[in-house]
Amino acid sequence: MLTTLDWAVIAGYFVIVFAVAFAVTRRRSTRESAEGYFLGSRNSGWFIIGASLFASNIGSEHLVGLAGTGAASGVAVAQFEILASLILLLLGWFFVPFYLRSGVFTMPEFLERRYSPAARWYLAVISIVGYVLTKISVTIFAGGIVFEALMGIDFWTGAMVVVVITGIYTIFGGLRAVLYTDLSGFSRRVAEFGVIHFLQTIYESHRLLVPVIQYGNGILLKTEGDSLMVIYRKPDDAVRSAIAMQQRCQRHSAEHKAEDQVLLCIGIGFGEVLRIGDDDIFGAEVNAACKLGEDTAKAHEILITGAVAQAIALPDGCRVEPLAEAPPGADQAFRLVYR
Repeated sequence: MLTTLDWAVIAGYFVIVFAVAFAVTRRRSTRESAEGYFLGSRNSGWFIIGASLFASNIGSEHLVGLAGTGAASGVAVAQFEILASLILLLLGWFFVPFYLRSGVFTMPEFLERRYSPAARWYLAVISIVGYVLTKISVTIFAGGIVFEALMGIDFWTGAMVVVVITGIYTIFGGLRAVLYTDLSGFSRRVAEFGVIHFLQTIYESHRLLVPVIQYGNGILLKTEGDSLMVIYRKPDDAVRSAIAMQQRCQRHSAEHKAEDQVLLCIGIGFGEVLRIGDDDIFGAEVNAACKLGEDTAKAHEILITGAVAQAIALPDGCRVEPLAEAPPGADQAFRLVYR
């Protein structure tokens, strides 16, 4: 059985892991963009990246299952890891440079750019099912064995501890504020000026808005035609970004002809959301933000739900005006009047 020193070492390990997780997820560089979240803002050294790959690959299935099999039957099982090392070298030398030039963060994202959204969803679903059946289940089983053998804790209790701790570590610092943008009169102008105008307007709106999103601690979750869906950790950041977006678009429009203007409509919601992977979220406030931004807001308007209005401190010179009707999923809605 474990001694007091053993328990102290285990407790210290968990404290250090969660302290590091807390510190990293609170960094602005980690939270402000998808690049910061997935790539560590591209400022990690080779040792950190290598250690991360090693730590991500090694789990209880190796320390318990693979080591136990090796002790029982010999080193033949080592061929799995030996072959994996060869494939990792091939990945690093040949494939990673190509992925970096493509500007993608995940493999499903690469498949979407190369083929279609259906290819992205196919790989994501197959990967999730495969991990659950061949990776996660074995890891949880091995973790339960460790708790039972070393600490005398019931197997199922130990397995649940592994699941709960892993879940907390994974979702630590989840995002809840949702900002949805849409371009006013976009469909009419596309019908009038054609597909080239469509592509030019999309490019121009992204050029104007994406830097504002990144500077304002937002993560651009997905784009759909002329619309953007952005998530923020704090609703105050979402509101400040929305004002900055509108102001930048208005300055741009003042210097261009009517058909080239970027007329922005914005809806913002705030509340509990369910995030699926790295490209979609669901929830009542998500639906409300989309409804406000796409269907209700007019050019230059920022509409917010009652949850946003209650959670934020209004920026200087701003006020809110209640709307006659609230979208489904929200009890109230307001127009944010800004300078």
